[in-house]
Amino acid sequence: GKAMMMITSVFAQMERENLAERLKDNFQTLARSGHWLGGTTPTGYKSTVTTGSIASNGKTRKAYMLEPIPEESRTIQKIFSTYLETNTLTMVEKLLQEEHIYTRNNIPFKCFAIKNILKNPVYASADETVWDYFHELNANLCFEKSECSSEYGIMAFNKSNQTSGIPHDMKEYEAWIIAIGKHTPLVSGKDWVKIQNMLALNASKTFRKPRSNQALLSGLIFCGHCGNKMRPKMGHSTKPDGSRSFNYLCETKEKSRRFPIIFNFRELPALFVFLSSYVILRSLVKG
Repeated sequence: GKAMMMITSVFAQMERENLAERLKDNFQTLARSGHWLGGTTPTGYKSTVTTGSIASNGKTRKAYMLEPIPEESRTIQKIFSTYLETNTLTMVEKLLQEEHIYTRNNIPFKCFAIKNILKNPVYASADETVWDYFHELNANLCFEKSECSSEYGIMAFNKSNQTSGIPHDMKEYEAWIIAIGKHTPLVSGKDWVKIQNMLALNASKTFRKPRSNQALLSGLIFCGHCGNKMRPKMGHSTKPDGSRSFNYLCETKEKSRRFPIIFNFRELPALFVFLSSYVILRSLVKG
């Protein structure tokens, strides 16, 4: 009985591997078509219906391709050009807020969203620089280097782990499937690869949440002007007990310079309850 179970498990594993290989081959075949295979369309594009392949029953299948949206495309190009000039996500975010450029949902662009746009290869042209970049990362390239063309953009599939339940849980590059799309690129492959290298170098400079628990109102206070969160910012002065003083700073103000900086309790009496809670909690902690 034990031997039969082992033999059965071996055949089951072989079947799973064969099934995975067939799915991968089918995915690569679909990717080579260059069509948009569904999902949320990236900012700057819309999905349009086009003529697909002919089915076995003689009917024409529907296919989809990405078509640029002029206004959104200009926003994407501005994001790429600004990052190339400034080499900082915060400056890109600040510029977009100052020029009142918002997302599709009519909310300000955040650094996280800007970074995802910059890292998305769909905006890059399918030139030799991009081919070399993904070839060095051992990604699954569905076209030869001789087929590269700057007239078309890149389509990347199987990038994220859809079953993990974690948003933006990206797979290793070895699992990515890279193909030439049928859409117009918004940035050159050379600039896109340059930005990837810049992002990698700046990865160690990203914002990290403070580990100190002294700012008890962190995450509870919101700006009365823009509604954004106010985070604690350490000052230069030192208290008698040796700890550093801090104020609450509006994140939008810090980046756009358009809203009041310091959270002034006297100017916002409606939030007196937060001040009372803060005093009580501080006394409990010291006690």
